[in-house]
Amino acid sequence: MHSEPGVTLLGRPKYRKLNRSHYVALHSMSDSVSQSIVAYYYRAVIRGEIVHSSDYSKDLKRNSYTVKLSDGSYYQIMSFLVCDLGCCTNCYTIGRYLHPEPFQLCSCSTAPVKLKHINRVATTPSALVAVPATDIIRKCVFVSLNVNNVNFVCSPVHSRDCCA
Repeated sequence: MHSEPGVTLLGRPKYRKLNRSHYVALHSMSDSVSQSIVAYYYRAVIRGEIVHSSDYSKDLKRNSYTVKLSDGSYYQIMSFLVCDLGCCTNCYTIGRYLHPEPFQLCSCSTAPVKLKHINRVATTPSALVAVPATDIIRKCVFVSLNVNNVNFVCSPVHSRDCCA
């Protein structure tokens, strides 16, 4: 089991060869990606919450791999992996950013209502990117409305300041 501040990986690692797309994603973080065999994990406890990767969640009925990052962006985790990018061994995630799109709850004649905790995101995610697992601040709820081809990410509401 690998552990670092705020992140504890769960289960036994699966040692696999780093595939090309994951290599490219890690290379965006560091020029020194030298490992060819890395330890993959499917689950982690991050800041007290169990977060799954999409590779693990294929067997689950819920999405627990959509998260909010410390920079405020939304991200979907495909895998957790542990590798050394030149300085020390750390845990990274491979996944895709969810790009925000404009959204209004209604088009009333008065000022539109903006809910800060509900955000529309593009149906086409970004290319694969690597992110340090320590950048994850919370799990989010992902809602896909296939009828209207619309996706939403909802942050958990912990206070009354969700509406503007």
